[in-house]
Amino acid sequence: MFGMLATTAFAVALEAAPADTAALSRYRGFILESSVAEVLGTSGARPADVETLHTRPAPIQQLEWRAPYVGSTVVDADPVRSILFAFHEGQLYQMTVTYHRERTEGLSTADLVAALTETYGPPVASTVRARAGQVTSETITLARWTGPDQSITLTRGSYAPDVQLIVRATGRAERAAATIREARALDTAEAPARQQEARDKALAEAAAAKRRNKPAFKP
Repeated sequence: MFGMLATTAFAVALEAAPADTAALSRYRGFILESSVAEVLGTSGARPADVETLHTRPAPIQQLEWRAPYVGSTVVDADPVRSILFAFHEGQLYQMTVTYHRERTEGLSTADLVAALTETYGPPVASTVRARAGQVTSETITLARWTGPDQSITLTRGSYAPDVQLIVRATGRAERAAATIREARALDTAEAPARQQEARDKALAEAAAAKRRNKPAFKP
């Protein structure tokens, strides 16, 4: 659990702005392609809170921030419950913002899109026209904004009503996905050797314990 995010990052009101590259690369005080150190500085998190998921063929890391508890009766409480920051080679490629259910309850898709349009401009028309959105087993896509190398996707859970906003640097996200696939393939290929190494180590430890304890054991 992190400390509270810096006030400058989470007390800034959304400002109306056209949907341009700069707007689509940001979520509040955070900017895509920022370094781990920059995100730590803005969020107020600690270096120890950064989790390394893979080290090869390139580093994949993540940092999860969870908002401190605020009662549901508090007026103008921040709706953000958590943000998951994902890094590829030390650069921020994705932010997954999850909102509190009780602070999005009763809001229609039009309400949510209208609020985001003030910052990011109108969403992609083809997504808005979709009657039921793009449905997966877990989420429904409500709206999408795109730029030259950015995408912002608004989703709602198809079973649990969690609303999420996914802000992504598309090019780096594709490279990160390829890195993750290769890392998993390496782990799978090396698993038998690691398992055998673990078995050999356990046998050696058992043999050493026997040599140590057998001479001294007297019933």
